[in-house]
Amino acid sequence: MGHRVLLPLFLLGLCACGRTGHLAGDPAADGAPPDARLVPEARPADAPYTPPGTWIHVKPGAFFMGSPTKEACRDGYDERQHMVVLTRGYEIYSTEVTRGEFHAAMGYDPTASMSGLDHPVGRATWSEAAAYCNALSAAAGLKACYSCKGSLGAVACNPASKPHACLGYRLPTEAEYEY
Repeated sequence: MGHRVLLPLFLLGLCACGRTGHLAGDPAADGAPPDARLVPEARPADAPYTPPGTWIHVKPGAFFMGSPTKEACRDGYDERQHMVVLTRGYEIYSTEVTRGEFHAAMGYDPTASMSGLDHPVGRATWSEAAAYCNALSAAAGLKACYSCKGSLGAVACNPASKPHACLGYRLPTEAEYEY
């Protein structure tokens, strides 16, 4: 099994794109030399259909991350366009984690007031997402990728210092998510 990462659990909570203290998106952080110059691969518009709730293997590659300076709604320096090189492949879940999947692993649902267990989890914190990843890792006999304390909705987790070194379930880095 390759490195497995999960799409953000929460449509709102993790749209901050993984700003968790590591250098997500920095080519050097992904193991490539800072001066790496690769041409991004073209992505076919007719990519094959992937059934919901399956794992997709993503090959290493390179792409331009960020926004052109004249793009509407651009958010200052944080979105400067730059080349990112992903030197490792990984697997990513094809859909957001559902309320039912989260409840099965964690024993509670942070979105309990919403209907439909097949809907994406919402109103959960980054730490709850990290604890969910740890629960999946434990169920699969893999090492946890996050250091967490507490339980249920009162959990506090610290990000992995080297997310690629962990073979358990983890959240994608900002670059992995955007790729």
